Amino acid sequence: MIPYVDFSFNKRPFASKNPFEMHDEPLTIFIDRASFKGTPKKLKVLLMQASENLNIVSPKKEGSAHLEYMDRDDDVLGFTVTQLDSTSIGHHGIPSISQYDRLSKVPDFTRWATSGEIYRAFIAARTAEALGAILITQDKFLLEHKAIGIIGDAYPLTIDEGMALIGLVQRRRNNFEIVTRVGVPKYTYNYSRWLYFWYASRDLLPSGWRLVTGSAQVPDDYKCRDLSLTVIARLSSVLKCRDHIHEQLYLEQTNSSTEDAIFYLDYYMVSLVAAFDVLARVAHAIYQPSTRATVTWRGSAHGRSWLSALTTQDASLASLMQPTAFCRDVLDFVAILRNFIHAEGLQGATHTKNGKRAPTLLHVPEGEVTRIFDIIQRLGPTNWNIDRPRPNVMFLEIGNLVENITPLAAEALETIMKNIDVTRVPGYDPTKVQTRPPSKWATKDDLAMIRAFLGL
Repeated sequence: MIPYVDFSFNKRPFASKNPFEMHDEPLTIFIDRASFKGTPKKLKVLLMQASENLNIVSPKKEGSAHLEYMDRDDDVLGFTVTQLDSTSIGHHGIPSISQYDRLSKVPDFTRWATSGEIYRAFIAARTAEALGAILITQDKFLLEHKAIGIIGDAYPLTIDEGMALIGLVQRRRNNFEIVTRVGVPKYTYNYSRWLYFWYASRDLLPSGWRLVTGSAQVPDDYKCRDLSLTVIARLSSVLKCRDHIHEQLYLEQTNSSTEDAIFYLDYYMVSLVAAFDVLARVAHAIYQPSTRATVTWRGSAHGRSWLSALTTQDASLASLMQPTAFCRDVLDFVAILRNFIHAEGLQGATHTKNGKRAPTLLHVPEGEVTRIFDIIQRLGPTNWNIDRPRPNVMFLEIGNLVENITPLAAEALETIMKNIDVTRVPGYDPTKVQTRPPSKWATKDDLAMIRAFLGL
């Protein structure tokens, strides 16, 4: 999940160095190394990415810029940061260090952790703030108490959130390089924008290999095959729109940035609904149900609808798209909001929370509040940020909405793909069906890196 970080908060020392506004500014990451047990695989991958545009600082010498604390001088804790080439050394200090010692013993805090653990956490947070860095940690106290000013100003993130944020910054700077191994030589794969998102979409939809090669046997001059490939292409477009939406949310919030976020959200919704619609056409070509009804999943399983006709051919597949079923709920959620592109349009709203700028909101159209809320409830325990001050008024955080729906939509599309029975194709030849990537494809580790930097 791509997290929200307020780069423009005026108390931050790098408030004017928003990497989404100033592309020549490096993104600085501070690794709270003491909170990690050993070196997890994802942390190794992250440390390998250190570069001119990505300044990774760690108290441990492990290939990144090295931070070293000095002896306490009066009430200041100083530290130095030595860059990779050892030619640049920065000197920093954390003032009024005694106050953190006193605060670490306050009962309101010590019920969550020991005073020593709290003091260490405060120092890690203040170190990140002094560096103008994003704090990546596994410290439970830091991650669960972001409302405390000392901690919140450092924006502590998990390793997964940190990699997702780094990936977003790099992609928006048109940097699709991923270091796969350090040493001599250093292995770096420089993906094109298209290939990066194509690999990701293919990995999110593994059943696409079988569906594409199976539908290629439909006797229609490969039209059905091309439709199957289009589903994957539409998901790739969704992932690109997702990046654009988050970029607008990270900029200083103005009417322009809010309008652009809604613009990309509209195309995000259009592309997702299109992926489902195209899959219905693929199913129609393979099963060939006897009906002249419009080919769409959003019908009733009864009466004269296309979904009803499909039920007679494959009841199991049709059941996935019955009203209130998971796949149908995902499609309905997106389609309901997408349809407002034909009406008054979706509306964004900016607001503040606790004196700080808060994520941009989407105003759910009044007539759809109940339906959208009911779908969210059925979709399960995903962490939705919902503001519903009145029964007919509801706001959703745009970034949070996109982060919740993207993996759910990929799961729904993959489920439908997996359940389309390509053996129903006339003259089906199993020897021509491919069920896994070809030998000349990205490795599992490479795909895992792409997914990690996408936050998926």
